[in-house]
Amino acid sequence: MKGVSNTRIYLDCARLLDRVVDAVPQYPRDHKHTIGARTTELTVGLVREAAQAYLARDARSRLDFLRGFEADFETLRILIRLAGERHWIKGLGRHAEIIELIGSIGRQSSAWKASTLKAVSEREGHVPES
Repeated sequence: MKGVSNTRIYLDCARLLDRVVDAVPQYPRDHKHTIGARTTELTVGLVREAAQAYLARDARSRLDFLRGFEADFETLRILIRLAGERHWIKGLGRHAEIIELIGSIGRQSSAWKASTLKAVSEREGHVPES
């Protein structure tokens, strides 16, 4: 995939997916197939959207993928917070690692989006909506 699998954000998203896949089976039965499945789907989507943004041919397309990434990421962040507050994620170490990955991915995606916005604005002569 043209080097995407070596980027830090992709690797962190893949690591997050691994941790989520391990955590979701511990969710209560009532929420495992709803919130747990949605959490897993969103995390898989982050891996896909990071790859799509990386492989985008131009900055405008990359920006569109990053906006989708950002929206899914915020939804995932809330679902992870909910699971943590309700103690569905077993083990403080596991929960802490997931929170650390969420923070790292958030910082990386924000920086990537900011640099992409700058590239688009330089090319088009105005700043597009973030």
